[in-house]
Amino acid sequence: MLQFVGKRYILRYSSGMEIAAHYRSERELTWEALAGPAKGSSGSEQFDACELKPGVFFVNWIEQGGTTVRQVLDLGSATVHSYVTLETQAGRRGQLSEGTLEEVPQR
Repeated sequence: MLQFVGKRYILRYSSGMEIAAHYRSERELTWEALAGPAKGSSGSEQFDACELKPGVFFVNWIEQGGTTVRQVLDLGSATVHSYVTLETQAGRRGQLSEGTLEEVPQR
């Protein structure tokens, strides 16, 4: 079982983006942008994930609008690295971001 499943996290990226993520099951997550350029957007996604080494996970999904998200969650160091690709007026672009991972207590 993936250690992060069933948990909620706040992902704070050095870019200023802040995301609330709930990894609801081993295949479904919900998210909401709390800060940054996407603030107010949210979604429910189907994802794939694998454990790279103990406590380090690779997570990937494609959103309905075509945005792709790849994350490496390191639960031991409470860090996240993400690579996102999306369509812009200038064409498809990618962005690499790093940040912190804070588990949020269950409500």
